[in-house]
Amino acid sequence: QLVLAQRAAGSSMAFLSHRVVVCVQETAGESDVAIAPQRPSQFRLCQGVTCSHDGSTSLSVALAAALDRPLDEVRCGCLGDCGMGPNALVAGGLAVRPLKVNGVRGAPQLRDMLAEYAEPQQFSLEVLESFDHQERADTLRSKGKRDKAEEEYSQAVAALQSPVESETPRAKYLQRLLLKRARLREETGNPETSLQDANKAIDLWPSEARAWICKSRAHHLLEEFDLAEQAFKMANRLNPQTRKERMPAKKKQKVPFWVRVLRPNQKVSSV
Repeated sequence: QLVLAQRAAGSSMAFLSHRVVVCVQETAGESDVAIAPQRPSQFRLCQGVTCSHDGSTSLSVALAAALDRPLDEVRCGCLGDCGMGPNALVAGGLAVRPLKVNGVRGAPQLRDMLAEYAEPQQFSLEVLESFDHQERADTLRSKGKRDKAEEEYSQAVAALQSPVESETPRAKYLQRLLLKRARLREETGNPETSLQDANKAIDLWPSEARAWICKSRAHHLLEEFDLAEQAFKMANRLNPQTRKERMPAKKKQKVPFWVRVLRPNQKVSSV
């Protein structure tokens, strides 16, 4: 594609290709060829109702981790074409003009989009490989194959070989992954390993209320009711909406909330 650029002290032309931008400046009969610097590619995933239902929420967390950018910088509002998503907006870098990419439904499509429009050094292959395992684990878990799902979650964690610093985009991704595995281990009757994952998740992002909820449930299953109550109260301080959470109680009684939820075997008078 040939584009005529602004003419300054002579004639100048710009050739825009799919890969590079080459500027040719003709001055006094001489030609200078230079490769114009590329802007970092910008990728944003639609967070509209339809795209969110199709998985753009988890995709955006993986994309932020792969690009090492804050979550807000990879999300946007509705892009249209609802039902063809999740949809993404690509601008800068190797994209000649802003364009919309439809059907970014999982790890393979996310990898293809980044390979097409971003420089290789701009994204992490480790995160994309990990996200691929995570999606397979989610599918196996939905089918009731919990043992195989746990193996895939473990492979997803192992794929992140580089050190992960706390409160970074990659830490947010790894925390969500650990909480998924912790909940699965909780469901399969392994509260000890579930608690280990919850503690690791808290270390990665201490202000995340869901990690404290996971820790509280693990302590509850281990009948460590005092620790469960402390973790639950911490979650509530971080996010008051956690009061909606309920942990299993062995007996349904009309007793105060903390006793009913965290200390089901304690005998108290009804209120």
